[in-house]
Amino acid sequence: MSETIALVGNPNTGKTTLFNTLAKADEHVGNWHGVTVDYKEKKISFGKKDFVLTDLPGAYSLSSYSFEEAVTRDYLIKHKDAKIINICDANNLERNLLLTLELIEMGFCPTICINMANDLKKTGKKIDIEKLETILGQKVFLIDAQNKKQAKQVLEFVTNDTKYQKIELPYIVAFVKQFDTLLKDILNVNEINDAQKIKLLEQDEFVLNQVVKPKDSTKVNDILSQNKTLEKVLSAKYDFIEKVIKQCVSFSGTKSEQVYGYSKLDKIVLNNFFSIPIFLLVVGLIFFLTFGKVGSFFGDKFSAVFEKFVFSPLSNFVKEKTTNLFVQNFICEAVFGSLLSLISFLPQIILMFLGLYVLEDSGYMSRLAFSLEDYFKKIGLSGKSIFTLLMGFGCGTTASLTSRNLEDKNSKIKTAILTPYISCSAKLPLYAVVCGAFFPRHRFLVVILLYLLGVLVSLGVSYFLNKTVLPSGKQSFIMELPKYRVPSAKKIFKNTIINIKQFLLRVGSVLLCFSCIVWLLQNINFKFQYAQGESILTTISKFIAPIFSPLGFGNYGAVACILCGFVAKEIIVSTIGIINGCGANSTMKDISNSLLVSSSAFYLTKASSVSFLVFALLYLPCISTVSVFLKEIGTKWTIFACVLELLISYVLSFVVYRIALYFIFNGALAGVLSVVAFLGVVTAVVLAMKLIKKKNSCKFCKNFGHCKK
Repeated sequence: MSETIALVGNPNTGKTTLFNTLAKADEHVGNWHGVTVDYKEKKISFGKKDFVLTDLPGAYSLSSYSFEEAVTRDYLIKHKDAKIINICDANNLERNLLLTLELIEMGFCPTICINMANDLKKTGKKIDIEKLETILGQKVFLIDAQNKKQAKQVLEFVTNDTKYQKIELPYIVAFVKQFDTLLKDILNVNEINDAQKIKLLEQDEFVLNQVVKPKDSTKVNDILSQNKTLEKVLSAKYDFIEKVIKQCVSFSGTKSEQVYGYSKLDKIVLNNFFSIPIFLLVVGLIFFLTFGKVGSFFGDKFSAVFEKFVFSPLSNFVKEKTTNLFVQNFICEAVFGSLLSLISFLPQIILMFLGLYVLEDSGYMSRLAFSLEDYFKKIGLSGKSIFTLLMGFGCGTTASLTSRNLEDKNSKIKTAILTPYISCSAKLPLYAVVCGAFFPRHRFLVVILLYLLGVLVSLGVSYFLNKTVLPSGKQSFIMELPKYRVPSAKKIFKNTIINIKQFLLRVGSVLLCFSCIVWLLQNINFKFQYAQGESILTTISKFIAPIFSPLGFGNYGAVACILCGFVAKEIIVSTIGIINGCGANSTMKDISNSLLVSSSAFYLTKASSVSFLVFALLYLPCISTVSVFLKEIGTKWTIFACVLELLISYVLSFVVYRIALYFIFNGALAGVLSVVAFLGVVTAVVLAMKLIKKKNSCKFCKNFGHCKK
């Protein structure tokens, strides 16, 4: 059986970077908290031996206050024979050492790797490795987690079973004696190990439930509380850490007083008035590059090159080899056509990923979460929910998985339910096609508004759920702000390439498979005859189409695209191409232009195009997300989420369609004035209701201002 090597450390210390270096893996690395939410394993070979290398989620302590910390704690308890590599941040050594002490308390002999050693010169910090090894009794390395040579040295030491002189930490002996004295009359202290005794003194609920019988738990808690053991243990640990830092860490100049991660730029970025406008400006710039002239230019050139040098020669080759019309059309239209539609929007997807990774690697994402946390609290969300929703811009399925790290059950369910409202990258091709047809000059502005609508709807839904069926409890949110840094071109391109590769494999396979199915359904009738009579897809879509007539797109082509989009949003564009008969060599422009032709199966007007975009933004999540919902939040809440999304998407699409028609028939000025008047009436009604409520409340009541009379 292979031995286990576990990477343990605080969040954002470089565990996953070291994991990638040691295992030659491509796991996602981010300059923000919570990138790893579950442990990852990979088999490696070193020195003619096989090992299982494990990347554990970031944990500040083994007293679990979050899902990630519980995963790390449970893994370490289960794998007591694991070799531990404890990764610390050279800039935050004082805080990181608390976890190191807990690992030593558990009986592990962690190999301590102080990462980001290349930052020491910049900060004027010096770490005396030999002194640190002597005090802690553990081997210590100064490393750069991306340096293969240094990583190899660490792995060589860990795998060689090198014996290092273990030293008993001074405070452990004293507190073990105190524990025995306090609880010898209630517990069999000889059956409890030293690590459990320390944790019990810290009043750790997990260890308390493991070791103490339910009938004795109240007595034990009372004794520990009366003697203030939690405060005493933590005070002793931090005093010990402080002495370690004083003896082992020195500074040159005045840089010792500078707080890690602090920057004068934060006075602007984290400002209450500027943080939201800055966020909108940054996102607007990314969308401008993605959907503006830059994205369109690369998309057109890219698809033209592939169409000329790849798809046209292949299509001609197929036609030369067979005269069977069914085979020709199936291969050229269903297979080659779907792949060409994928290639056409690939440059825009690349630009989107590049923009997001620049923000992430610069340290801005954590600051965005910090600046929004107060607003999210008001609608019943934790600061951790922000990371989940931000990940939703990439993939809703992946984002909904990260909701599991929320400790409050209602917040976890609520956050998962909100992820489909955030527009994911799979919807970008649809936006590009529809906006290219109806809003060619303002496509990036329309896309920004769609993204903002998704965010606003998700926040509104959260507020509604928090006030009704899913009220949130009190939640803790601890997050460190990383240093601002110039984004690493190598890391950005690596992450982008990895995600594009995954995107192509996932989307390409799904797109190709279901495009072929859609083509068959579109060209075969219920008697399984090719190109004769009404097809299967047409018959089904026409039956459902009247439901969507109030929304402006009651044609069977639009309904067929909606049905296919439930499987995966990526296939909507290829479905449009197939249903509208765009042909094998059709580009994004050809598919866009087909929406303008009134004789097309899928035809839209300017008003119905806006309604369709809103509906596609908000309606049912794809099947993969639904499967995650079933696993993470259960069947009841999954059904509730799907029904709620259908209802919201239908109502909002109806309202948007009617407003769009009003603007078109009455002019822009009349439309704007009407909207302003409506908002004014709503504001007046809300203020009047608040005033009436305030007047009816009792001035000297303790609930004054919140009276429910």
